[in-house]
Amino acid sequence: MAEKRDYYDILGIKRDASAETIKKAFRKLAKKYHPDMNPGDKEAEAKFKEAQEAYAVLSDAEKRKQYDQFGHAAFDGGAGGAGGFDFSGMDMGDIFGDIFGDFFGGGSRRRGNDGPVKGQNLRTSVRITFEEAVFGCEKEIEMVLKDECQKCHGTGAKPGTTPETCPKCGGKGKVVFTQQSFFGTVQNVQTCPDCGGSGKMIKDKCPDCRGTGYISNKKKIQVSIPAGIDNGQSVRIREKGEPGINGGPRGDLLVEVVVSRHPIFQRQDMNIYSTVPISFAQAALGGEVRINTVDGDVLYEVKAGTQTDTRIRLKGKGVPSLRNKAVRGDHYVTLVVQVPASLNAEAKEALRKFDEVTGNTLKKSAEGTGTAEKPKKKKGFMDKIKESLDQMMVVDYLIANEDRHQNNFGVIRDVKKLNFIGSAPLFDSGTSLWFDKPTPMIGRTAKLQCKPFKNTHEEQIKLVSSFEWLDISKLNGIEEEFRELVRASIFIDNIRCDAICKAMKERVNSLKKVIDNSGNKEYYSVADVKGDVKKDISYSGK
Repeated sequence: MAEKRDYYDILGIKRDASAETIKKAFRKLAKKYHPDMNPGDKEAEAKFKEAQEAYAVLSDAEKRKQYDQFGHAAFDGGAGGAGGFDFSGMDMGDIFGDIFGDFFGGGSRRRGNDGPVKGQNLRTSVRITFEEAVFGCEKEIEMVLKDECQKCHGTGAKPGTTPETCPKCGGKGKVVFTQQSFFGTVQNVQTCPDCGGSGKMIKDKCPDCRGTGYISNKKKIQVSIPAGIDNGQSVRIREKGEPGINGGPRGDLLVEVVVSRHPIFQRQDMNIYSTVPISFAQAALGGEVRINTVDGDVLYEVKAGTQTDTRIRLKGKGVPSLRNKAVRGDHYVTLVVQVPASLNAEAKEALRKFDEVTGNTLKKSAEGTGTAEKPKKKKGFMDKIKESLDQMMVVDYLIANEDRHQNNFGVIRDVKKLNFIGSAPLFDSGTSLWFDKPTPMIGRTAKLQCKPFKNTHEEQIKLVSSFEWLDISKLNGIEEEFRELVRASIFIDNIRCDAICKAMKERVNSLKKVIDNSGNKEYYSVADVKGDVKKDISYSGK
């Protein structure tokens, strides 16, 4: 059997294509290969069906998400798909009614109200451990599901009676309202208010289901969690959703997996990360160290002279691939040399002798070179306030906060001693991360005006009095930390996330240049913006 082509390649679109782009691409292919336009052409018919299948998945947000995660396995009974996907249940009549309305001479070819309709999907969640996510597991959940009423067989009518045709809509389920407008007479089609769109009216309701046609019951459902599933991903269980209408199939049950945090392991894609402490003797002399993995403990030979924060790789000890559980990621272990917190007299003496043999660093440090700096003067209250303002301006610069002013600044104080600790970095930062800017405009900061001085961030950052407190190296990779935070967000897509990360990285690089030129006389002084401060004070009513 030939391998299925990628759905995006079939439609000739990119993976981040919008819904409108997907629709246009399918319209183009459908008109080209439709059997009515190519009578007797089997190749055209095959291409039409292929495009139809691709559109059925990519035009549905949920199915598209499943496909992006698992590929064709989502609908072949593989990982994450849990039962596959039946294309025969798709309402392609609605699709073609929208796409080929002009082609077939007018109105859309929609299915009648008495045709079968697939039931709605249901959603729930299940919590599993880290190890269960790695190796897969079976879980049992309890759900309240609707079943067809046995007394009325789903009609909702009392036994011996039948639903009647709605007199208002004549069984169509829709009513037409005629209105006069600026453009003339306009007809609006709306769902019938009397029958709710069903086209039927029930006068004598079934006493068991009270006219709904369904009885709700608690049921236990077995969920097969595939090996390698990640937090936030879902398992689809076919025909465990809402009942269908007019004999249509039941909807599906989508079970979202919530993975609990592990005390030792952290996961990134298919790789696992952990930290293992080793003694000074093990680091200096080498030896075996026991490392905890998801497969159990393993012994690793530490090389002599190993430095702290050395990272080692345990190949094939990571998370299995959802597509092929035989393929696994790696486990990366960071070795951290532990310094003993307390030593007895014998151990201290042995360590002193060791130091004498290896460089006598204790004596050299005590003697010094005579050029040691004097201890820094303890910072006063105003110095702390000044430094906190500097820190806040740097934070606002990195996250593009536009709304910092004298009424929007928070501080942290000790609840018992009430002494000043520092600024509150997350105090009212809702206007950050280019929240109101279209994705293509993110990063164009040159003209982004910000309070309190009504200047741009590029200008305001030059007002920072000192960067002595800032270790710029700790900002390396901050954009990837942000990406990890919003990875599972439904509000920030990948394109917007990439744009924000790029802008944050550029701002870190610009900040490095500002620090390198912090002695430049071109920088602003507070005197340059006194007028802006007065305007803000006047605006606030103070």
